Amino acid sequence: TSCILVQLGNGDAFIFDIGSDNVGNLYSMGLHPSELDKVFITHLHLDHVGGIFPLFDAMGWARNTPLRVWGPSGHTSDLGTKMFTESVRKAAEWHVQSKQERVPIEGAKFDTKEIDIDLFSLANPQQLVYDHNSVKIYAFPIVHSINGAIGYKLEWKGLSMTFVSDSEVSTFE
Repeated sequence: TSCILVQLGNGDAFIFDIGSDNVGNLYSMGLHPSELDKVFITHLHLDHVGGIFPLFDAMGWARNTPLRVWGPSGHTSDLGTKMFTESVRKAAEWHVQSKQERVPIEGAKFDTKEIDIDLFSLANPQQLVYDHNSVKIYAFPIVHSINGAIGYKLEWKGLSMTFVSDSEVSTFE
């Protein structure tokens, strides 16, 4: 399963994909999931998003802030990241309501930023999707299965890191 944690010297931390066992792995590294709130999804195969429930729960109740998720729009709206996070939230409704009176509810929300895959072209091969605290993250299209998979490039203080999963070399038509 895919789940990469990137921590920067400025205090920022980012998760790229959210495969299973992510919460246990964070604890084993001495990190509490409440310290994290930024997830960048490459595509919606379950081995890349299947760990969203425990992360949503662990982050939300401890942070009391929404889980911020970036991901592709998909080639139809029902295959995009926004629909995915809305469905996760609906599936968690019993869980959320059962804790509603004992813990703050703000953490039981998603703040989803869907990256429009139709905007990629030869003239626009990447999109700036995150620009905060001297960190820039760009999304770019990759080829994997059906249309709608993306990769990311993180830039900070002259350093860069690219995250691509399950991909082939791609070109624009």
